[in-house]
Amino acid sequence: TQDRINNSDVLIKNYTMWPIHLLQNEDFKHWSAMYKGICRFEKMHPAPDVVNAFDSNAPANPDTARNRYVWSRCLTHMREVMIAECDFRVCAGGKTTKYIGCMPGVLEEIHIAVNQNKPLYLLGGFGGVTSKVCQYLQERIIPDELLLDWQKKNNDYYSDLLLEYSKQNNDINYSWLNEFTIDDLHNGLSKEDNLRLFATPFVDEVIHLITKGIKSLRNNNQNLSDMM
Repeated sequence: TQDRINNSDVLIKNYTMWPIHLLQNEDFKHWSAMYKGICRFEKMHPAPDVVNAFDSNAPANPDTARNRYVWSRCLTHMREVMIAECDFRVCAGGKTTKYIGCMPGVLEEIHIAVNQNKPLYLLGGFGGVTSKVCQYLQERIIPDELLLDWQKKNNDYYSDLLLEYSKQNNDINYSWLNEFTIDDLHNGLSKEDNLRLFATPFVDEVIHLITKGIKSLRNNNQNLSDMM
């Protein structure tokens, strides 16, 4: 079992944000033990600006504006590292409210993947934030759930989090959506194939389309590990 954990070819990697892996509560211990030998755990360090802005004590819960800022920035940092180490991203579902980060988590992952020029596959047929992004890419009208004002109205803590970001000379940016188009997916699929991927609820078709996109990228002599 230990050999499998240390094997660099292990198929599953789990990225655990700071400070969750430091808290060592019973749920986390049980979860880690259950999947030992199945995946390798990548324990993240705190985001650089969190280290500079606050002391090194790990906030146990995101229950104040300060703690939410720390957790939010560390989630962003974890996602940036995680996506940088991926060849492509597949996104489905995703909360629109009651999340911990600076914006809905899947939406932030889409944003980071676009910034890093990763091939991106959006599965809109399974609802959630991803379906709203797919809706926008087709209609060019941003759904309410992807607007900053809607997020402030539907998440009680959000205005305080925005204020904390401002205090730390950071901001929460949704404006990137205005320029986001299907062409930014860079996933080897035609517009028609992407539109089908946005809509299909069938897993077999999802797998077929993603595989088709990856094969197209490789056939065009694009190395998935080098082009990001």
